[in-house]
Amino acid sequence: MTKTIMKLENVSLTIDKLEALTKNNEESMAVIRDCRLDVDEITTYVDDVIYGLQEVHSIIYNHKADKVYIDNLIKCKDYYYNKGYLEWKSDSFIDATHEMFDVIIQNAGEGMKPIVESVLGESFIDLFNTYDTAELELKQYVEGDLWNFVQDDEQHEAFLEAFSNDIDGLEEMLNGYTVKLVNIHKYVYGYNDSQFNTVYSDNIAMIKCCYFENRHKTNFLKNTDFMGAINILNEDITKNLASRDAILKLVKLLFEDEFEGLTDFEVNEFNEFHQEVCNFYNELQDMLAHGYNIDTPEFELLNKVDELFSRHVTL
Repeated sequence: MTKTIMKLENVSLTIDKLEALTKNNEESMAVIRDCRLDVDEITTYVDDVIYGLQEVHSIIYNHKADKVYIDNLIKCKDYYYNKGYLEWKSDSFIDATHEMFDVIIQNAGEGMKPIVESVLGESFIDLFNTYDTAELELKQYVEGDLWNFVQDDEQHEAFLEAFSNDIDGLEEMLNGYTVKLVNIHKYVYGYNDSQFNTVYSDNIAMIKCCYFENRHKTNFLKNTDFMGAINILNEDITKNLASRDAILKLVKLLFEDEFEGLTDFEVNEFNEFHQEVCNFYNELQDMLAHGYNIDTPEFELLNKVDELFSRHVTL
């Protein structure tokens, strides 16, 4: 009984797809007659059209297309018959999809995206479900986060390709390097996990830039990438392979003052500190509000406090 129900559901889905692809009932019946009323032949015919659209979609949007949305398929077809045929000049939407597939495969999709969208309309963009929302958001987040650790486009692409089917694995790897970086930070500044609640992603990127600017200053790391340096420093600390003095000097040399801003204070302590600095800043402003000019030491002091406040204290 179950197999019969499943077969009926598949037949129903095939008919829905066929109706979405054809201009009217007359064209649908013509396809059915050409397939000799054979359900398997009709299914193959319909799937072949869908496959062609899927390949076109995959090539011009550079992804693996998955589930087709019949509502959007209908919109694409309607758009074609209303406007798109003027661009492609074929009387049949199905014929146009076959021709489009041939052209795009031959040209590897080069320059075809605007043409396809002008022929099939904006609904074609959403025709296939490429990722669910959560997966897409994760992919975008991880791709952005990867830039905090790699130096150039080539390295970025290499990691994305290596982890193309394991975005969770890439996220786990980057989180691992972040933890190691925080461990180094904790060691350098002498605090524990309870004393901070935030790791600043932007500061990792700044620390990385400092590293690539300064690594030539030490023979020890001059040919090592940023993630390699994190591994080495973390190992030196956890296995006591270098003295504290040596590690502090190396961190100062490689990362300069940017390393200070990697983590945040514990929430309550930070809020209290923030309020104290606000009070001091306001008092300083009041004290220097009258009778000074830009050449005075007071003005320089105010500027210095303002710079520190903006850099380290803004919530």
